[in-house]
Amino acid sequence: MHRAVHIFLMDSRGRLWIEKRGPNVDTCPLYYDCSAAGHVAKGETYEQAAEREVAEELGIRGLKLVRAFDLPASEITMNEFQRFFVARSDEKPRLHEDAYSQELYTISEIEEKMRRGEKFTPTFAKFLAWCKENMMG
Repeated sequence: MHRAVHIFLMDSRGRLWIEKRGPNVDTCPLYYDCSAAGHVAKGETYEQAAEREVAEELGIRGLKLVRAFDLPASEITMNEFQRFFVARSDEKPRLHEDAYSQELYTISEIEEKMRRGEKFTPTFAKFLAWCKENMMG
């Protein structure tokens, strides 16, 4: 078991940058996912890992990362202890090399994609529920 971070980047209008994972990634190819994610290195805090992942994957530094919630290691998290963060910025992130695409979506647009059966990573729905409860009113 290991630790991982998931970061969702939100613009000032409340839209989320979500990526569609590339076709050659190990898990959940071509599923929609958070803005950035990665494993926590030995000796690194969750916060340090989140800052590193945002810089590496999105090309953005100095964001204020707000801790959203944690998920314990389980089947749904692929046995990872996961910590979720939210950051706000109107800066357009760069497309990570392992991503197929990255776009801004409103919560309603994301929910419509889910209703149509488009694929999202297993923990995405948990974040979306948290976001609607805590960030959208």
